[in-house]
Amino acid sequence: RHTAPTIARIAKEGVTFAHCYSNETWTAPSTSSMLTGVPSTVHGVTGIDRQIPDALATLPQIARGVQYVTCIFNENGGNGPPFHGLGKGVDVLYNHDDRGHPTVNPDELFAQSEALVGKAGAFVSTYKDSPFFLYFHSLNPHAPYLPAKQFAQFGPQSGEPASQDQYDGEILQADTLFGRFVRTLEERGILDDTLLIVLSDHGEAFNNPPGVFGHSGKPFGSQIRIPLVMRCPSLFSPGTVVQQNVQMIDVLPTVLDALGLSQPEHLRGKSLVPLAHGITQPFEDRMIVASEGDSRAAIQGQWKIFVEDAPSNSLVLYNLGSDPAETRDVAGEHPDIVTALESGLRTRIGEDEALGRNIAQSATVPGETTVDSERVERLKALGYL
Repeated sequence: RHTAPTIARIAKEGVTFAHCYSNETWTAPSTSSMLTGVPSTVHGVTGIDRQIPDALATLPQIARGVQYVTCIFNENGGNGPPFHGLGKGVDVLYNHDDRGHPTVNPDELFAQSEALVGKAGAFVSTYKDSPFFLYFHSLNPHAPYLPAKQFAQFGPQSGEPASQDQYDGEILQADTLFGRFVRTLEERGILDDTLLIVLSDHGEAFNNPPGVFGHSGKPFGSQIRIPLVMRCPSLFSPGTVVQQNVQMIDVLPTVLDALGLSQPEHLRGKSLVPLAHGITQPFEDRMIVASEGDSRAAIQGQWKIFVEDAPSNSLVLYNLGSDPAETRDVAGEHPDIVTALESGLRTRIGEDEALGRNIAQSATVPGETTVDSERVERLKALGYL
């Protein structure tokens, strides 16, 4: 299905990272990871009432520190910026979402998204002659799937859940609005001077694996495989496709590299600029870790291991090269790989949790915050509670 022509264009004009993974399976921890360069085992945002330590710098803070005007547009009214401490260092912040309101219909939601994209365009027009950082968090696609009438154009496919048709409609809707924003950059003459990054904060399951729908569950491939496309003519050759495994926490180090800034020692991600230029060695054997609650997964090369502690105490191994859908446990056939991956996973988690404790101890703001009743209702409407 041709659901994302604008993103396809950006990929053609830039670089596509074909195997990118989110480090978590829902918005609060994953956006926190993206904007800090560390996973939730470090930043500690594992629930709606958690926030990152004030000692941990965010990407907007870093950008603002080098004289960038910073702005965030957030359609997810219950998660993401400005919640969880992610509003730090933001000069202009718009936070709006009426999806949970019982009287709002899909066409009205689309009109609201149009208005927010218009405000993003106005921001660009105002600051086109200044360095700026802009983060736009589109709620689409997200349950409940409510594409506007003009985008609800996909019919059922054999064997596919009907909800996936609506989901695809929301992708097209979001891509259409993204296209308008890209045209604004072009019309203002700054597209080629802009580092444009397109990604998702998590995936979505549609009965894959069987019985699993949505997100915020165990880190199955359907919930952590995400798109990642970047465009910047001065950094990336058009049409580049990278096959090595990368992860969401690589975004912040990549932006720092593009800005010519040093990489803080605590970062767990790596800049993807060298990888896009064919320097693959640091990425060949790296371990990518994703987690949700007591369910942890590690991906290294073609292998993926699931480890769940009490009460299930289970361990599963998949060969993603021959079984990308994660349907066949091959742990019994590869005991050496299981041992190596499990050991590496537990070592990494231990190191990350120790780093998180050190950062939290230097914080002056508690890691917990209160959640008001209005936000609770929005989170319920979006399926988080």
